[in-house]
Amino acid sequence: MRFPQILAATALVISGTAAQAQDNRPEFDIAATQTCFETVRSNDRRICVGLSSNICMNSASGSTTVGMGACIDSELQWWDAKLSDTYSRLLR
Repeated sequence: MRFPQILAATALVISGTAAQAQDNRPEFDIAATQTCFETVRSNDRRICVGLSSNICMNSASGSTTVGMGACIDSELQWWDAKLSDTYSRLLR
């Protein structure tokens, strides 16, 4: 097999693996973190960090390295949106 053919075959394998990883993305539910955030006093909200991502990572598809990253990223996006919203309200 020549180099261009090897390169093409490698690209096919990698793209197939990436597509499969996206299909196996774990289901993420922010409910645990959101409930904690809404019920705990503002000084104690640190205990809410990671609740939903930990639940997600305990699922079958969340236990892989890619799955763990997806779980953590999903919760990170929620916290980032909360921070942006709070910052915007404080500026007004």
